[in-house]
Amino acid sequence: MEKNQGKVGQLLDLADKMAYCARDCGYILEHYRRAGEAWVTPGVKRVQELAKTKPHVAAIWDVVKIIGDEVIITDAERMADLLELRARLWRELYENPAAKFIEYLLGLVIFKELFHAKVFSSRNLMSWGDNDLNSYLDSVFGKDGAAQDINCLGGPPLLKLFKTRTEAKTRETELEAAGMFTFLVDRSKQKAVIKPETHYLVETADGTKPLREALPERSKEIEAIADFPERFHLFWVKDPVLSPTFAELHRRYKERQNKE
Repeated sequence: MEKNQGKVGQLLDLADKMAYCARDCGYILEHYRRAGEAWVTPGVKRVQELAKTKPHVAAIWDVVKIIGDEVIITDAERMADLLELRARLWRELYENPAAKFIEYLLGLVIFKELFHAKVFSSRNLMSWGDNDLNSYLDSVFGKDGAAQDINCLGGPPLLKLFKTRTEAKTRETELEAAGMFTFLVDRSKQKAVIKPETHYLVETADGTKPLREALPERSKEIEAIADFPERFHLFWVKDPVLSPTFAELHRRYKERQNKE
């Protein structure tokens, strides 16, 4: 059986979505409550609104029923609310530049170059625990706790998204000329950030149909949130403080990029 297929698979998939959306909605609301209103983006404001006006937005079991092998949602609007919340959490939390900076920095600049130089192997990752990995990364950065520090290069990372590689590379060249640390992430070949999941079956006055057909305009909004046209992500740090080891890895990374 394929993943999320059949009534059991569909129910487990729906339960998973409700669980992590409820948990992460609580996390993001508490984070911005502490951070203050000045940091709240329009997307976060909408998450706050959904949680306030629809307190059961991530708990829709009361409108779920099974007909044959299909899981049907009896309230299309509530399903749309859940999917909108999920899409916004992906944009505001899982795709947050603060989280992605560390992820890409480790994956593209450090480990990819170490793998190319045969200094590191998949066997290392398979056998090491978190403490081993963090100790190794600390040695690369030249300071303790660097892999968990958003300011690991001496200051906060900045990010700008571009629709074309040419625009991104032009800006990157300008920043490098000003002495800034940069790296460019090309996501142009990726599909949508997440699947909008507007295929879920909902009950309507005209019978059962996918949400995208039952609520076409609402579904288009959700699908737009789940994707973005700017697929070239340029990160940079002003006045970087780099260890000799990390500076050498970054130099190799830039050389490889210029050849591609």
